[in-house]
Amino acid sequence: MAWIADVPPSPRHPKRRWQVRYQDGSHQRSAGTYLTREVAEKARKRVERGLPPSSDGTAADAADATKALTLFGDYVTTTWWPTWRDQHPDSAHRDLESLSRATSSRTWPGSCLEASNWE
Repeated sequence: MAWIADVPPSPRHPKRRWQVRYQDGSHQRSAGTYLTREVAEKARKRVERGLPPSSDGTAADAADATKALTLFGDYVTTTWWPTWRDQHPDSAHRDLESLSRATSSRTWPGSCLEASNWE
């Protein structure tokens, strides 16, 4: 038998969460902590049937999968650098040179560290 326990907000996790728990012999175990009660209920039902808590993938899992497929060089050139450069216009050129020097021994796909790709 599995049940859902309410996890109150804390400084580290400011939003309310739900934890699926079950009894394993004389030990109480957790089958996971979820952001919505609906997802926790689905996990509880799966645990009661003897299945793993989640197989359908939650929104967080989908986001992690997308991030896992993103190459570091692509992320730096398309997301991080344009945002950082716009927020630090006075030091962008100097920091680009430092970044290029620090990573010159590495080979990035598409030569993303060439200055023409950064401006």
